[in-house]
Amino acid sequence: MGSGVIHPADEMFDPHRPDHYFEVGWSGLASIETGLADAGVVQVRRILDVPCGHGRVLRMLRGRWPEASITACDLSREAVDFCVASFDAHGVYSANPIEKVDCASDHDLVWVGSLLTHLDAARWPEMLGWMRDRLRPGGALVVTTHGVGALAKIDQGWDYGLARVDLDRALQSYAATGFGYGPYPGDPGYGVSFSSPGWVKEAVTVVDGLELVSHHERAWDDHHDVVSLRRV
Repeated sequence: MGSGVIHPADEMFDPHRPDHYFEVGWSGLASIETGLADAGVVQVRRILDVPCGHGRVLRMLRGRWPEASITACDLSREAVDFCVASFDAHGVYSANPIEKVDCASDHDLVWVGSLLTHLDAARWPEMLGWMRDRLRPGGALVVTTHGVGALAKIDQGWDYGLARVDLDRALQSYAATGFGYGPYPGDPGYGVSFSSPGWVKEAVTVVDGLELVSHHERAWDDHHDVVSLRRV
Protein backbone atom coordinates (compact mmCIF):
# COMPACT_ATOMS: atom_id res chain seq x y z
CA MET A 1 0.00 0.00 0.00
CA GLY A 2 1.32 3.42 -0.92
CA SER A 3 4.02 4.42 -3.38
CA GLY A 4 7.64 5.14 -2.55
CA VAL A 5 8.15 7.87 -5.17
CA ILE A 6 9.09 11.25 -3.66
CA HIS A 7 9.00 14.56 -5.53
CA PRO A 8 12.36 16.37 -5.27
CA ALA A 9 10.58 19.56 -4.12
CA ASP A 10 8.59 17.85 -1.36
CA GLU A 11 9.39 19.96 1.71
CA MET A 12 7.91 17.31 4.02
CA PHE A 13 10.65 14.84 3.13
CA ASP A 14 13.77 14.96 5.31
CA PRO A 15 16.59 12.94 3.69
CA HIS A 16 18.12 12.51 7.13
CA ARG A 17 14.94 10.82 8.37
CA PRO A 18 13.48 9.12 5.29
CA ASP A 19 11.44 6.58 7.24
CA HIS A 20 9.64 9.30 9.14
CA TYR A 21 8.01 10.60 5.97
CA PHE A 22 6.24 7.30 5.45
CA GLU A 23 5.50 6.88 9.14
CA VAL A 24 3.60 10.19 9.03
CA GLY A 25 1.72 8.96 5.98
CA TRP A 26 0.73 5.73 7.70
CA SER A 27 -0.27 7.64 10.83
CA GLY A 28 -2.44 9.90 8.69
CA LEU A 29 -4.19 6.91 7.15
CA ALA A 30 -4.77 5.34 10.57
CA SER A 31 -6.26 8.62 11.81
CA ILE A 32 -8.52 8.81 8.77
CA GLU A 33 -9.77 5.25 9.25
CA THR A 34 -10.55 6.04 12.89
CA GLY A 35 -12.38 9.21 11.86
CA LEU A 36 -14.42 7.34 9.26
CA ALA A 37 -15.41 4.71 11.83
CA ASP A 38 -16.37 7.41 14.32
CA ALA A 39 -18.57 9.05 11.68
CA GLY A 40 -20.14 5.76 10.64
CA VAL A 41 -18.83 5.90 7.07
CA VAL A 42 -18.38 2.38 5.72
CA GLN A 43 -17.98 2.75 1.96
CA VAL A 44 -15.38 5.13 0.55
CA ARG A 45 -15.71 5.74 -3.17
CA ARG A 46 -14.86 9.44 -3.51
CA ILE A 47 -12.07 11.20 -1.57
CA LEU A 48 -10.82 14.79 -1.49
CA ASP A 49 -7.36 15.53 -0.05
CA VAL A 50 -6.83 19.26 0.59
CA PRO A 51 -4.11 20.42 0.87
CA CYS A 52 -2.61 17.35 -0.75
CA GLY A 53 0.98 18.58 -0.91
CA HIS A 54 3.12 16.07 -2.79
CA GLY A 55 1.05 13.14 -1.58
CA ARG A 56 2.49 12.22 1.80
CA VAL A 57 -0.92 10.90 2.90
CA LEU A 58 -2.61 10.69 -0.49
CA ARG A 59 -0.31 7.84 -1.56
CA MET A 60 -1.58 5.89 1.45
CA LEU A 61 -5.18 6.67 0.54
CA ARG A 62 -4.56 5.32 -2.95
CA GLY A 63 -3.09 2.12 -1.54
CA ARG A 64 -5.96 1.68 0.92
CA TRP A 65 -8.74 2.42 -1.60
CA PRO A 66 -7.29 1.49 -5.00
CA GLU A 67 -10.62 1.79 -6.81
CA ALA A 68 -11.70 5.11 -5.27
CA SER A 69 -11.83 8.40 -7.11
CA ILE A 70 -9.31 10.64 -5.32
CA THR A 71 -9.07 14.38 -5.89
CA ALA A 72 -5.82 16.19 -5.07
CA CYS A 73 -6.23 19.90 -4.29
CA ASP A 74 -3.49 22.37 -3.36
CA LEU A 75 -2.31 25.90 -4.03
CA SER A 76 0.87 24.35 -5.44
CA ARG A 77 0.08 23.35 -9.00
CA GLU A 78 3.33 21.39 -9.14
CA ALA A 79 2.17 19.32 -6.17
CA VAL A 80 -1.25 18.69 -7.69
CA ASP A 81 0.27 17.67 -11.03
CA PHE A 82 2.62 15.26 -9.24
CA CYS A 83 -0.24 13.60 -7.39
CA VAL A 84 -2.20 13.26 -10.63
CA ALA A 85 0.73 11.66 -12.43
CA SER A 86 1.96 9.47 -9.57
CA PHE A 87 -1.16 8.36 -7.71
CA ASP A 88 -3.90 8.33 -10.35
CA ALA A 89 -5.65 11.31 -8.76
CA HIS A 90 -7.86 13.97 -10.25
CA GLY A 91 -6.35 17.42 -9.95
CA VAL A 92 -7.99 20.64 -8.71
CA TYR A 93 -5.91 23.78 -8.29
CA SER A 94 -6.80 25.64 -5.11
CA ALA A 95 -7.21 29.40 -4.77
CA ASN A 96 -7.46 32.12 -2.16
CA PRO A 97 -10.22 32.70 -1.15
CA ILE A 98 -11.19 29.06 -1.28
CA GLU A 99 -14.74 29.89 -2.42
CA LYS A 100 -13.26 30.36 -5.88
CA VAL A 101 -12.38 26.66 -6.07
CA ASP A 102 -14.85 24.61 -8.10
CA CYS A 103 -14.86 21.07 -6.76
CA ALA A 104 -17.39 18.23 -6.61
CA SER A 105 -19.83 18.05 -3.71
CA ASP A 106 -20.38 14.31 -3.28
CA HIS A 107 -17.27 13.04 -1.50
CA ASP A 108 -17.49 10.31 1.12
CA LEU A 109 -14.32 11.63 2.76
CA VAL A 110 -12.61 15.00 2.87
CA TRP A 111 -9.16 14.81 4.49
CA VAL A 112 -7.65 18.10 5.64
CA GLY A 113 -4.21 17.49 7.06
CA SER A 114 -2.74 20.73 8.46
CA LEU A 115 -4.72 23.61 6.98
CA LEU A 116 -6.74 24.97 9.89
CA THR A 117 -3.46 24.74 11.80
CA HIS A 118 -2.26 27.71 9.73
CA LEU A 119 -5.31 30.00 9.90
CA ASP A 120 -6.65 32.57 12.33
CA ALA A 121 -10.05 31.99 13.92
CA ALA A 122 -11.90 34.36 11.58
CA ARG A 123 -11.18 32.09 8.62
CA TRP A 124 -12.35 28.82 10.17
CA PRO A 125 -16.08 29.23 9.33
CA GLU A 126 -15.26 29.98 5.68
CA MET A 127 -13.03 26.94 5.41
CA LEU A 128 -15.31 24.58 7.31
CA GLY A 129 -18.26 25.70 5.21
CA TRP A 130 -16.41 25.01 1.97
CA MET A 131 -15.28 21.60 3.24
CA ARG A 132 -18.84 20.74 4.31
CA ASP A 133 -20.10 21.54 0.83
CA ARG A 134 -17.66 19.08 -0.69
CA LEU A 135 -19.30 16.18 1.19
CA ARG A 136 -22.34 14.07 0.47
CA PRO A 137 -24.88 13.92 3.31
CA GLY A 138 -23.43 11.55 5.90
CA GLY A 139 -19.90 11.97 4.57
CA ALA A 140 -16.93 12.50 6.90
CA LEU A 141 -14.66 15.52 7.22
CA VAL A 142 -11.43 14.57 9.00
CA VAL A 143 -9.30 17.60 9.91
CA THR A 144 -6.20 18.16 12.03
CA THR A 145 -5.61 20.86 14.63
CA HIS A 146 -2.79 21.94 16.94
CA GLY A 147 -3.49 21.05 20.57
CA VAL A 148 -1.49 19.54 23.40
CA GLY A 149 0.91 17.84 20.99
CA ALA A 150 1.92 21.20 19.54
CA LEU A 151 2.36 22.65 23.01
CA ALA A 152 4.66 19.75 23.83
CA LYS A 153 6.73 20.54 20.72
CA ILE A 154 7.10 24.13 21.91
CA ASP A 155 8.29 22.88 25.29
CA GLN A 156 10.92 20.92 23.36
CA GLY A 157 12.14 24.10 21.65
CA TRP A 158 10.04 24.32 18.48
CA ASP A 159 9.04 27.82 17.42
CA TYR A 160 6.97 26.80 14.36
CA GLY A 161 8.72 29.47 12.32
CA LEU A 162 7.16 32.30 14.32
CA ALA A 163 8.86 35.33 15.78
CA ARG A 164 9.21 34.93 19.54
CA VAL A 165 6.85 37.80 20.28
CA ASP A 166 4.15 36.34 18.03
CA LEU A 167 4.55 32.86 19.48
CA ASP A 168 4.27 34.24 23.01
CA ARG A 169 1.11 36.17 22.11
CA ALA A 170 -0.42 33.08 20.53
CA LEU A 171 0.30 30.99 23.61
CA GLN A 172 -1.08 33.67 25.93
CA SER A 173 -4.27 33.81 23.87
CA TYR A 174 -4.54 30.03 23.88
CA ALA A 175 -4.20 29.95 27.67
CA ALA A 176 -6.90 32.61 28.05
CA THR A 177 -9.43 31.57 25.39
CA GLY A 178 -8.50 28.14 24.05
CA PHE A 179 -7.30 29.61 20.74
CA GLY A 180 -4.12 31.38 19.70
CA TYR A 181 -2.64 32.43 16.37
CA GLY A 182 0.69 33.81 15.26
CA PRO A 183 1.46 35.00 11.70
CA TYR A 184 4.53 33.96 9.80
CA PRO A 185 6.97 36.86 9.38
CA GLY A 186 5.82 39.00 6.45
CA ASP A 187 2.56 37.07 5.92
CA PRO A 188 -0.19 38.14 8.36
CA GLY A 189 -2.80 35.95 6.67
CA TYR A 190 -0.92 32.69 7.16
CA GLY A 191 0.80 31.37 10.23
CA VAL A 192 0.25 28.86 13.03
CA SER A 193 -2.84 28.35 15.17
CA PHE A 194 -3.37 26.47 18.42
CA SER A 195 -6.86 25.33 19.46
CA SER A 196 -8.21 23.39 22.41
CA PRO A 197 -10.88 20.67 22.02
CA GLY A 198 -13.43 22.91 23.70
CA TRP A 199 -12.70 25.82 21.37
CA VAL A 200 -12.89 23.57 18.31
CA LYS A 201 -16.26 22.23 19.46
CA GLU A 202 -17.63 25.77 19.73
CA ALA A 203 -16.16 26.74 16.34
CA VAL A 204 -17.95 23.84 14.67
CA THR A 205 -21.34 24.76 16.13
CA VAL A 206 -21.46 28.02 14.16
CA VAL A 207 -21.21 26.11 10.85
CA ASP A 208 -24.60 24.72 9.86
CA GLY A 209 -24.69 21.17 8.58
CA LEU A 210 -21.65 19.81 10.43
CA GLU A 211 -21.72 17.52 13.45
CA LEU A 212 -18.66 16.88 15.60
CA VAL A 213 -18.32 13.14 16.21
CA SER A 214 -14.84 12.75 17.71
CA HIS A 215 -11.69 14.59 18.75
CA HIS A 216 -8.54 12.53 19.30
CA GLU A 217 -5.61 14.36 20.82
CA ARG A 218 -2.11 13.82 19.36
CA ALA A 219 -3.48 11.19 16.98
CA TRP A 220 -1.48 12.17 13.88
CA ASP A 221 2.21 11.41 14.38
CA ASP A 222 1.86 12.08 18.12
CA HIS A 223 1.56 15.75 17.13
CA HIS A 224 -1.72 16.96 15.60
CA ASP A 225 -5.15 16.40 17.07
CA VAL A 226 -7.56 14.70 14.65
CA VAL A 227 -11.17 15.86 14.53
CA SER A 228 -13.91 13.95 12.73
CA LEU A 229 -17.07 15.72 11.56
CA ARG A 230 -20.11 14.42 9.68
CA ARG A 231 -22.28 16.30 7.20
CA VAL A 232 -25.87 16.18 8.45
